[in-house]
Amino acid sequence: MLENIYKHLEGLYNRRGSFDASAFDDPVAMETDWWLIEPRNGGLRLHKLVNSGLDRVEIRTTMAGKAFCLIFVLIGVFLIGYFFYGLFDGLISALSALPALSVGLIFSGAGIFFFRLMSKTLFFDKNKGFFWKGDVELDMGGNNSSLEYFHKIKNIHALQLVSEGHRVSTRNKKFVRITYELNVVLKDARRLNIARVGGGGKIKKGQEINSVSTRQGNKLKDDAVALSRFLNKPVWDTVA
Repeated sequence: MLENIYKHLEGLYNRRGSFDASAFDDPVAMETDWWLIEPRNGGLRLHKLVNSGLDRVEIRTTMAGKAFCLIFVLIGVFLIGYFFYGLFDGLISALSALPALSVGLIFSGAGIFFFRLMSKTLFFDKNKGFFWKGDVELDMGGNNSSLEYFHKIKNIHALQLVSEGHRVSTRNKKFVRITYELNVVLKDARRLNIARVGGGGKIKKGQEINSVSTRQGNKLKDDAVALSRFLNKPVWDTVA
């Protein structure tokens, strides 16, 4: 039993062999990881690629992403309002309403946290020669500690499209749930995620998961091609 558990854990951390990177004929590809940076963490299409000029591309949060965060905040505000309304009108005691206040604060805090996290824009600026992620402009001669990261564009080696899926079965139908990632691969084979989305579709008997094509995956592919043309870098595409 312990041996089986060890083999399972070993497989989780040694998935590079599941894809033959030699197809790209690139030594950096052979050193690059080919699994998701954050496994099965895809969902709504939360980011979109926007051209901000001839020499600048941005990846911004979509309206769906902002609405997702707003739902958490609204639920929290409702629960907090319920707490104070019931308390001041004498409908409930402070002790019995305390759970509503606690949950409301948690939901509101989570919504604000996710909004700040997802609202950070990813900038690719050819004039500055850098790409960075944050909610402020890159200061070429100053302090950029508030940015999540920043790197020179010339250090980008390639773009990488990877996916991971699992089957979901019902009584009469079988579906597949797939998470897609678009990553930047640096010259030292490090990866930075720039977009993530989840998709799903029907799967036929005997069909491989990685051969299932979804609308969400195709849209992310379109973004990868557009960014590839802008940066003049190849796309390492492993997605169906």
